[in-house]
Amino acid sequence: MKNYFDDIEDKNEVQKYLIGTIENNFEIVIITNNDGVISYISKSGENYTGYELIDIEEKSIFDFIKGKTIRDKFLKKSLNKTSVEFKLKKRGIRNFKITIYKIETNKYIWYFTDITMEVKKIETILESLSLRNIIYNIMEEFIFSFQILVGDKLTSLYEVNSSLEKVLGYNREELYKKKVVDIIKCDFNKMISKLYSEKQFTEETLLIKSNGDELPIKAKFILLEGYEPKTVVVIARDISVEKEVKSLLLENIKNNDIMVDNIVETMSKIVEKRDPYTVGHQKSVSEISVKIGKEMGFSKDRLRGLEIAGILHDLGKVAIPIEILTKPGKLMEEEFNLIKKHSEIGYDILKDIKFPWEIAEFVLQHHERINGSGYPLGLKGDNISLESKILAVADVIDAMASHRPYRAALGLKSAMEEIEGKKGILYDERVVNSAIKVLGKGEKL
Repeated sequence: MKNYFDDIEDKNEVQKYLIGTIENNFEIVIITNNDGVISYISKSGENYTGYELIDIEEKSIFDFIKGKTIRDKFLKKSLNKTSVEFKLKKRGIRNFKITIYKIETNKYIWYFTDITMEVKKIETILESLSLRNIIYNIMEEFIFSFQILVGDKLTSLYEVNSSLEKVLGYNREELYKKKVVDIIKCDFNKMISKLYSEKQFTEETLLIKSNGDELPIKAKFILLEGYEPKTVVVIARDISVEKEVKSLLLENIKNNDIMVDNIVETMSKIVEKRDPYTVGHQKSVSEISVKIGKEMGFSKDRLRGLEIAGILHDLGKVAIPIEILTKPGKLMEEEFNLIKKHSEIGYDILKDIKFPWEIAEFVLQHHERINGSGYPLGLKGDNISLESKILAVADVIDAMASHRPYRAALGLKSAMEEIEGKKGILYDERVVNSAIKVLGKGEKL
């Protein structure tokens, strides 16, 4: 039986040139009928797959492409421009991007471009960033990638994760047909310029959903060096809750009139939905901090700032998955690293709110330790604000003395032993001494 192109090969030089071009520009070219029955495979395709035409002629192309829904997608004309896995004779399964054109009433031409290495590159990057477990199983972060071609032209989406599909309302095949400009609001000329100069940067922007709604995100753009075409990975997270919290806080701050009771009530309602333990903890830390501050001679105004900082110190936990906040038992390293982000998230929410005190800084630093072993900045000694040092001690006292999802309460005695034993190492001596005096007075915590 003749190959499909045998009938036209001698017609003219132009057709020969076109056939040669096809052979040279695609790893595999296959022609099928409407049902996917193969009638032609290019010479390059024979070499690449290990199959000769005699091996696969009259067979279904769907016998070689993995996926239960591939045939249905072809019949529904939704398979074009998507990625598939093709079973080769000698080289196993490889990833290909396919382009399909109808060339006659009952004939389709399939172009296959091998993207196996590109897929592996993205997987390697995700692994090297230690993000795979977090992104796919815990954090619900959105990941996608695209490429920058000659002339700074941007390609369609290249790799996406399931969280992006879910939040945007597209399936993966639909997303692969979308250009990056279709799903994210951004000054792309500025973005490309910044990537070339800085290699990576973070900014707040918007994702565009399939229904036209916009979702506020914080996105990290990373230019992967050493790859051609230039590849960009975007790792983003939903910040809509943080935006809502910030808006609610602003409603309770009018003309520098800080309505503490309203803030407590607002924060309680927000946090209680996610982690009921945090609600009581924030109030307790606030009360303990104020008592320590009084013992240290703080003015009434300074005590008020300390009170508010205590109420808000764990505000960033609104962005941490509830499954982690309430998980019984020991956290995995990735989960703990995720929780450690809460002080930075709290800072991001509070930094633009004009309190009379440095509330955002106090919240950012409340897990710093005087020997530099804390987070997120590893600050030491006098570089940590006194309010943050007080919050740190009050935080430890309440955390150890109270019940937690992952353990029973350790008791006040254990808390006192902890701060006394680590005085001058992790915790400020003056703060610890004042806390011990407060506890020694038998004040109810």
